[in-house]
Amino acid sequence: MNSIVLDTVPIWTLILGVGVFLYVLLDGFDLGVGMLFGLAPDDAREKLQKRAETRSAELEETDRQLAASPHIPRLFLLEEEYRRAVLVAELDWLGAVIDDLRAGRLTWSEQWLLETWQRLMPQETEPNDTDN
Repeated sequence: MNSIVLDTVPIWTLILGVGVFLYVLLDGFDLGVGMLFGLAPDDAREKLQKRAETRSAELEETDRQLAASPHIPRLFLLEEEYRRAVLVAELDWLGAVIDDLRAGRLTWSEQWLLETWQRLMPQETEPNDTDN
């Protein structure tokens, strides 16, 4: 009996790649935050400031929508209330991180990243002839 063996690694790689691409495309901010170390601290601060400006405008629009809807029962506004709470929390967090970057309390360099990587990642050791 002939059986076909399908290598699933390329298929899963494609699925994961498309998933990450769509995540980043649709927002992916938390993924981007995890990669800030790839930027210089000043560049990271600028990107976070742009994000804060965008989110601030979204908060203003949400507040306008809520204020313009006093006749709508709260039950039907819960989603907007939730959106507002999330925007406020994100803006608070962005402000704190931007302040820390500006003040130098949060900073990094290529050298620091390399030293940190070496300190945190276990070094592979070569097997010697006495190991069996």
